Amino acid sequence: LGYSYFSFDDPALTAAAGADPIGFVDDLPERAIIDEVQRVPALFPALKMVIDARRTPGRFLLTGSANVLLVPRLAESLAGRMGILHLHPLARCELLGRKSRFLDALFAGSFRMRKVGRLGKTIAELVVAGGYPAALARPDPRRRSARIVLEGDVADPSNPPSGCYFHPRCRYAVDICRQQTPRLEDLGDKHFVACHRASELSLAGILSRNGKVKAGEIPC
Repeated sequence: LGYSYFSFDDPALTAAAGADPIGFVDDLPERAIIDEVQRVPALFPALKMVIDARRTPGRFLLTGSANVLLVPRLAESLAGRMGILHLHPLARCELLGRKSRFLDALFAGSFRMRKVGRLGKTIAELVVAGGYPAALARPDPRRRSARIVLEGDVADPSNPPSGCYFHPRCRYAVDICRQQTPRLEDLGDKHFVACHRASELSLAGILSRNGKVKAGEIPC
């Protein structure tokens, strides 16, 4: 498609864009994908200026793990200038590598009901597994179900909390969690964790496919 890819998982790139957002946008190629764009709020007004100067649909593809519409200052900058597409977890047909024919058959009037055996256990396993690639890649089902539940609202990406990003929502947080950002630690076997109480809580960490985690990623 001719797009160049930029990710704000890269701390150096994030710092450069934050220091000079207008210069960063001006230096972008004709078509660019910017991932984790919510990490540099100052970039949105710069994008607005460039888009207003030359309206070219599809020039920028902005992706991220946070909903920019929940951050008023960011949403207002590109109001009427961007289309929003929500990426949902993988459907069952995608996991099986098959094309979904349900809607086609339904609208064509060729859909037929059929009886099958009880699927209670199978359906329960599918629901628990979910549809996120990272979770499905874990070979041990027990590791998919072992988790710490974070309560409360997700932090505002334009005004992140001090210390550990998750401390306002973590019931295990102590003073050091509110004061210092935890360092990324290699637990071995391609697993990484960033938590002041990792050993105390016996955290398993996250699995990296290539055995590395970038410095900008703070898994917990």
